[in-house]
Amino acid sequence: MLTHAPINRIGLTVTSYQASVRFYTRMLGLSTLWENAVLKSAGFQAGANLVVLQEGKTGGASGGIRIYFSVTNIEVELNELRENGVACTALRKYPDCLIVEFSDPDGNRLGIVENRIQSALDG
Repeated sequence: MLTHAPINRIGLTVTSYQASVRFYTRMLGLSTLWENAVLKSAGFQAGANLVVLQEGKTGGASGGIRIYFSVTNIEVELNELRENGVACTALRKYPDCLIVEFSDPDGNRLGIVENRIQSALDG
């Protein structure tokens, strides 16, 4: 049913709106598409995707959900994240990809991935 339906947006509930906006813009370098200070909500451009933050009571520890950003040179991106003060895991090597993970201020799991094998998902 949803095989060909693209992801429209990824929404995360966060406990500190301001800290999260700073993290996603300054630490990760995402562009802000919109911000609503009254609702404590913001949308960010991440490639072709939209990441939406909304302050609420249930922020953090995403219940096993992770957001991975696709990169072409994971070592360059890892160095930049560390230079920005982001605590990252060690680079992990898998048969199909390289992965580094980190968390936002609320404990939402994020990561960067460099694909090693061209797949049907790449287009």
